[in-house]
Amino acid sequence: MKKFLLHAALAGFLLATGPAFAQPPGPRPGGEGMLEQQIAKLHDALNLTPAQDAPWQGVAATMRDNEHELRTLMMDRQGKMDGMNALDSLKAASEMADAHAAAQKKMVEAFGKLYAALSPDQKRIADDFFREQRRQMGMGGGRPPR
Repeated sequence: MKKFLLHAALAGFLLATGPAFAQPPGPRPGGEGMLEQQIAKLHDALNLTPAQDAPWQGVAATMRDNEHELRTLMMDRQGKMDGMNALDSLKAASEMADAHAAAQKKMVEAFGKLYAALSPDQKRIADDFFREQRRQMGMGGGRPPR
């Protein structure tokens, strides 16, 4: 049961925040984690203008803040898993789900500001980027037939 709840919590975490976090907790190799690689990859792909830098910085900061908050919460929960009863485990999973939802709302707000400032070509690049991320996570999201 504990393994199931841990896997369920981890799966929810990954679904809510994206593949950038699909790495074990702890020190990141070379000081750069998957999140920083994803941030750099999206930034480079979008070829942002100086006028788009402020909303981009908001997106990057939100991604980093969300990762930190969710990773901290997950690590705290993992440290307590052995002492949890079934009800505690369900409550912990519910708290993680609430935290994921709050993180997603923050990301929608920050990314919405950037998306509004993107050109049509940049929006297509962003759409394709996120579609590919969903596909890599096994969530589908392929381009609809034309």
